[in-house]
Amino acid sequence: MFPTTLLIGCGRLGGALVRGWLSKGIDPARLIVAESHPTPDADRARKAGAEVVDSASEAAADTVVLAVKPKVWREAVEALSGKPAGTLISLMAGVRAADIAKALPGWRIVRVMPTTGIGVGRGAAAWWSQADGVADTVDAVLGSVSSLVRLEDEADIDIATAISGSGQGYVFAFAKALAEAGERAGLAPDIATGLARATLMSGSAVMEADDRDLETLIGEVASPGGTTQAGLDAMEQAGMPGAVNAAVEAALAKARELAGG
Repeated sequence: MFPTTLLIGCGRLGGALVRGWLSKGIDPARLIVAESHPTPDADRARKAGAEVVDSASEAAADTVVLAVKPKVWREAVEALSGKPAGTLISLMAGVRAADIAKALPGWRIVRVMPTTGIGVGRGAAAWWSQADGVADTVDAVLGSVSSLVRLEDEADIDIATAISGSGQGYVFAFAKALAEAGERAGLAPDIATGLARATLMSGSAVMEADDRDLETLIGEVASPGGTTQAGLDAMEQAGMPGAVNAAVEAALAKARELAGG
């Protein structure tokens, strides 16, 4: 059952959570949104029946989801000081659990890195915590809107950020490049974009339904001497694997920079 949950921050990621939760039918009466500025998703939550407050100091819940920008997290959690300790699920990149725990003694801290696909109930999220008894809470709060992968080490959150949290952007960038290539080859822009979108969604559906390794799935499409293999060979020669690796390394370096490490 979805626990009474206080969501602090209803911007891009927090707003996606609100949309995902509501689309999955969670009881809005169990949701409290703390957002100091008007946002469309905070308004959506209010209209659905959730309580919306200007500050977390005005609300109380055993489960708190922190979805603010890392640079303002200390100010955000100050509103929780003096309240009974519960479970805090942080969606922030680069803010270590130990630092949050220092600000909120006694709280069980969980770090999660989700994709914005949570907004349509199809997110991917890696999470870590050294606190006991939090797995059920994480599943109850996020399991309806995201697949969940538990990490063994907190340092792996940065890698998950570079691959998964940021990876959805890489997928969109690839779709854009594919559509643009279709245009250059002669397709109308709307047809090229529609085909690129549909193709990536088709590939995602196959990966969801078929758990064979990715190399095998590639082989199912790429016949020796065929068009797909020719395209894959060209991508290899153009340096696509290196470009992807560079993207992950750059994102990982930024995540570690944000964490001060």
